[in-house]
Amino acid sequence: MYDLKAGEFLTISDLLRPGAERVLCHLLTRHLATEQDFPADALRQTADYPGVTFAPLPESGFGLEEKGLVFQYGDYEIGGYVDGTNSMTIEWAELLTLLNPESAVARMLRERGLWRAAD
Repeated sequence: MYDLKAGEFLTISDLLRPGAERVLCHLLTRHLATEQDFPADALRQTADYPGVTFAPLPESGFGLEEKGLVFQYGDYEIGGYVDGTNSMTIEWAELLTLLNPESAVARMLRERGLWRAAD
């Protein structure tokens, strides 16, 4: 993702409030388990944080869709036996409380009338 106003590539951390990465990982885990039918044990084995049972942020990236952010996991990124590309969209309504209000995505959502106070 590229911020045209700032003229730089963005990471998911650039879009989130401080401390929101862990919450996003839990959200991704829930979506993977329900929408992609991944076994919870496979997701637990890939956690980047010791002792925490959730999937990591995808290394393959993320992008924008009209209804939310698309997260894409590459080969073997979310389980040793899970190959192929896996992607899912998390809708704006679920992400609003996690987004930094000063981020490029928050600016876009405000311009489109989709932003609401996340406090």
